[in-house]
Amino acid sequence: MTAYGETAHLGWLSGQAASGYIDYHPEKNAFSLSAEQAMAFAEEGSPAFFAGAFDVVQSTYLDDPAIQTLAAMGISGRNGCNKQRSRNR
Repeated sequence: MTAYGETAHLGWLSGQAASGYIDYHPEKNAFSLSAEQAMAFAEEGSPAFFAGAFDVVQSTYLDDPAIQTLAAMGISGRNGCNKQRSRNR
């Protein structure tokens, strides 16, 4: 168990079950992953592993200030790359 209590874990798990990310079995008062859910969320070697997608979302937020600065300067990703390349030639 982590530093969070059982109540916090149950709340988080219940939210995941309500969203369809995991399964809840009321007769057993237990949570589980289907084979498909496990491939997407728990098996890092799986071709369907999805957790890395959350890193992409995070990088968008982390890069936002730099993107806003470039946009204010009128430099898009493509224009910025082309300008940089022309300087290096």
